[in-house]
Amino acid sequence: MKRHLVVGAHGQVGRHLVRALAARGEPVVRAGRREPADLLLDLDRPETLPQALAGLRADILWLCAAYTHVDGCEADPDRSRRINLDSPAVLARWAAASGCRVVFFSTDYVFDGRAGPYTEADPPHPLSVYGRHKQAAEEVLAATLGPRALVVRTAWVYSRDPGGTNFFEQVRAALTAGRPLAVAADQFGNPTYAPDLVDAVLALVDRRAAGLFHVAGATVMTRAAFAEAIRAALGGPPDLIRPVATRDLGQRAPRPLRAGLVTTKLQAVVGFVPRPPEPVLAELARTASPESPASS
Repeated sequence: MKRHLVVGAHGQVGRHLVRALAARGEPVVRAGRREPADLLLDLDRPETLPQALAGLRADILWLCAAYTHVDGCEADPDRSRRINLDSPAVLARWAAASGCRVVFFSTDYVFDGRAGPYTEADPPHPLSVYGRHKQAAEEVLAATLGPRALVVRTAWVYSRDPGGTNFFEQVRAALTAGRPLAVAADQFGNPTYAPDLVDAVLALVDRRAAGLFHVAGATVMTRAAFAEAIRAALGGPPDLIRPVATRDLGQRAPRPLRAGLVTTKLQAVVGFVPRPPEPVLAELARTASPESPASS
């Protein structure tokens, strides 16, 4: 039976992963920078990681944690480097020394968005600090661990996450408050349901897959179209979703526009890809419909 170390166990992907591993009856060490956690790790202080990991044994290290606030990374590149590059490098060296495999979650932001959707063979060309650090971390993992590293690029991960900030919850909050929401109509990507992402990556791990895989939802669409799909599923007023150009949003970091990930390689290995948003949103709507502003 494999022993799993999940770094970022409190995050969106980490929580679903811990739940899935527990359902399998496999032992999990939940690592994060706050309680409750089995192991306290602060990726913002990479120099503290070796001592925190001393004596720990694991068969698979899941590196789900990251500083994903893209504009925050642009404003504070030193923090982005510590969390998104330096700490993964430390963890990769620890894994190499201890003999465990690593699953690292990366992003479609390693591409410039000029000619997507992209395959694993397309050369990265990140536009932002976040994208550059994630690409560099991919390279470090591959160089340090070789065939014991599985790098998973994904995009636009969402789920029902009360109090969370994923795109589904942002749209739901706006609908609940009756607040107009400006959404980019020129950014393309794959909405990816977090539990489906976990299932697909677990299937790769079960097959001892290594190297680079794109694991993302089956449909490439604009952010505005995704927001409208959420609105339609939840039943909010149609005029609250306001499609705009990315240049009008005032975002600090440049975004890849025509991005998206091709998942043919994933399909060939595991036989499925994460679902498109429509059937997932129909399920979520039964438990996540926005309250009326008067009742909230």
